[in-house]
Amino acid sequence: MAYFKEYPQLEIIPSGGKFFRYIKDWRFYSEVLNRWCIIPAGFVFDLESIPLYRGENPIAGGAHDYFCRKDSIPVVSKFEAAQIYKEVQEYEDSLCQKKATWLAKIADWWGRMVKRDAVILVPDEIYWHKYRVMATYEEIS
Repeated sequence: MAYFKEYPQLEIIPSGGKFFRYIKDWRFYSEVLNRWCIIPAGFVFDLESIPLYRGENPIAGGAHDYFCRKDSIPVVSKFEAAQIYKEVQEYEDSLCQKKATWLAKIADWWGRMVKRDAVILVPDEIYWHKYRVMATYEEIS
């Protein structure tokens, strides 16, 4: 499972609340990659792009969007990006639940699997390696 020591610091881009920008570099550890990863200040993303789950795991959405960019460090496969998305969701969910029932835990697990598989199945031309890490809001909107 991924982990981080502090939450990312973000600002809303005045665009109806869909896009956000990191205002400080954000570090997290990925067990998938077995390394610390840094998402740079200035990175713009849209929370989560899966309509049914939009914004449910915004931290994981930012990590996934970062690794979908063509010049992320490191450059990863689409499958690895999806696995990173799932592991950050798992950690993010663990921070938000104090006394979750077993039913809620199963629902969260299922939701993470659906989201992971959805980003794998979306055709590459929709989003995969379409933008640079430091693409502006105007470029990605």
